[in-house]
Amino acid sequence: MSEHKMIIPEKLNPEAPPNSWFGIYLALFFFFPLGIWLSLSRLHRETDRYLSNGKRVAVIGWIFFGIGVIYYAIFQGMLAEGYTDIESAVTFFGWIAIGGLALVFHGRKYKKIGEKQLLYYPILVNSKDGSLDAIAATVGKNYDAVCKDLQQLINKGLLADGIIHHNGRQLVCHALGIGITSAFAGKEKPAMPQKAMIEKEVKCPNCGGITNVQGKEDYPCDYCGTMLRVR
Repeated sequence: MSEHKMIIPEKLNPEAPPNSWFGIYLALFFFFPLGIWLSLSRLHRETDRYLSNGKRVAVIGWIFFGIGVIYYAIFQGMLAEGYTDIESAVTFFGWIAIGGLALVFHGRKYKKIGEKQLLYYPILVNSKDGSLDAIAATVGKNYDAVCKDLQQLINKGLLADGIIHHNGRQLVCHALGIGITSAFAGKEKPAMPQKAMIEKEVKCPNCGGITNVQGKEDYPCDYCGTMLRVR
C-alpha cells in the first residue's frame, strides 16, 4: 500500500526543531517589504506550525499597523501645515499600515486553521472508523460544522489523503488508517482458483485507496467499499 505523510502539529511533536524568526525580524526592521514576503512565505510553508506562526504574524502585523497609522497621522498633519517635502514619508507609513493589516489578516486566518488542526488531530489518531458523528460529539459541534472544518484541513494538505464520505458519514484517511466502511471491514475476499492467484494493487476510483487483490474477480475497496474492477 502506498505511504502518505501525515502533518503532525508542532505542539504534539516533541521532535519539532526550534522555531526561530530572527532573520525575518531583521528583514522587517531594515527592509519592510522583504520582511512581509518572508513572513507570509514561512507562514504558508510550515504546515505544522500554523498556530504558533499565525499568532506571531498577527502580532507583528498589529505592531506595524499601529506604527504606520500613528506616523501617517503625524505626517498628514504636518503636510496640512505646509510641509510639502514629506509626501514620501506619508506614503511610506501608509504602506506600513496596509502591510501590517495584511499580516494581521493572514496571521489570524492561519492561526484558526492551526487551532482546528490541534483540536482534530488527537481525535482522528484515536478514531477507529472515522465516524463523523462520533467526532462531532467529541468536539461539541454539529455534523456540518465538523465536515467544514475537516474539509478545510484536507484542502490545506493537513489530512494528507483525507476524503469525506457523506453517504456513510465517515472520514477516510489512509495516512491514519481510518474510515474503513464497517460493511466491508474484515470481509473476506472470495476464494480464487489456484491458477488465478496473482496479487496486484488496484487504486480505488472513488477514494484513491490502494487494495491488494488476487485473480480477476471484483473486490470491495478496503477503505470505502466501492467495488473494484480488476479485469
